[in-house]
Amino acid sequence: MLRLTEYSHTDVEARGTLLGAAQVAAEIAGAQRDALGCAASAVEVLHRILETCGITQTEFQNALLAARLHGSSVDEELMAGTVVSARELASATAEALGLVQEDIDPNATLLRDGRGALAASERHAKTCDGALRARLYLAPKLERLDTLIAGLRRTPGLARSLRITTLADIAALREAADKTERSNRARLSLAADHNRWSARDVLTPLQAALLVVLLMLLAHGWYASPQWFWFALHATASSAALGLTLFRLRVLVGTVRERSRAPSRPPPPAAPDTAAPLYSVLVALHREADMAAPLAKAMAELDWPRSRLEVFFVCEANDPATIAAVERAIEHQPNFSVIATPRTYPTTKPKALNFALPLARGEYLVLFDAEDRPHPQQLRAAHEAFRTHPPELACVQAPLVIRNAGNGWLETLFALEYAVLFRAVLPWLAKRSLPVTRKNGWHGAGLGGIDREMVVEALI
Repeated sequence: MLRLTEYSHTDVEARGTLLGAAQVAAEIAGAQRDALGCAASAVEVLHRILETCGITQTEFQNALLAARLHGSSVDEELMAGTVVSARELASATAEALGLVQEDIDPNATLLRDGRGALAASERHAKTCDGALRARLYLAPKLERLDTLIAGLRRTPGLARSLRITTLADIAALREAADKTERSNRARLSLAADHNRWSARDVLTPLQAALLVVLLMLLAHGWYASPQWFWFALHATASSAALGLTLFRLRVLVGTVRERSRAPSRPPPPAAPDTAAPLYSVLVALHREADMAAPLAKAMAELDWPRSRLEVFFVCEANDPATIAAVERAIEHQPNFSVIATPRTYPTTKPKALNFALPLARGEYLVLFDAEDRPHPQQLRAAHEAFRTHPPELACVQAPLVIRNAGNGWLETLFALEYAVLFRAVLPWLAKRSLPVTRKNGWHGAGLGGIDREMVVEALI
């Protein structure tokens, strides 16, 4: 029996060194010998796959080097570079191996192991159809063809149930298999495990009692002396507004002084020779079909290795217009996909994001709104911030810039408000380890979910 853990074993350590022309050739030749285990049959199979797909030797070598630089796989680089489609690659691989290429039946049952976990990973899935026929679906790495061929030789009968498919088909099967469970978790979210931390319960009993007492005192003051009541209320509101204004002036003056005294800092050191981490981007849309095309274009312009970026457009299942618009906009983006959230209460952005969150594989998680148009270098800036700060850093904030500030006085005031908030107030609070009002990006390992009742802004 083919051991899937053996098959999915990482073959070579990724390196980020830029090589000279002579080194590139030697590196590729050595990588091919290592990856294919010097097995002549694996080399022949690989050549047949490349010939069937029309992939040139140069394209394959570029994909191999990119895979080593980014910590990905050759097939991911080929598909991310639109050299070949996933379906074409799966069909050519099956033909070269003498196996069957088959799309996964959406009605197939994804099996579970003895502990109840789904018998599936990113590249394999064990299923059972209506006739109780077992199927093992694989999306093999081109670098690991030798392991697959050796497994087929050890167990010839395995070929009868083995099928070659695409990464997208396996991902869709896994997504459908736990949809109900994810929907329930997304709907309950934080309230299920830590109800006192959730915004579902607006007031605790003690807070409600204190509020009643306060309202009674205010009512008594208004009834006993209306004139003094309104005077005190006006003085209190004016003092609060003055306090907030003075606080912002203090922050602005302090920010200007700090920047004038701060010495010019040298540029941060270059990133070490490590593989590029995987970014998972979640974008929630609801009845925003007209935003689909420019949003997909903005996501495609992000400067990050395409094989190390996955983008999920999260829509409500009862919003077919937006779903159709997004599907058209991402038609030629292999790492972009649409997630339809079941129609359950509450219909909030946090619930939709919680539904898609378990599907994210990235080390870093990014959230955007439909109206966001991120700077192409934003992901690199966030990665640099995480890389150059202590491991305790779990979130980074990207400033929100209003694009239509010149359209009128109201837009100008709105842009000024955001500039003060993101360029001065939030950095001032963060520098002094004080609570901040917004979070704009998380290290994926530190995020377990989002309270369904909270308001969620764009994040990176």
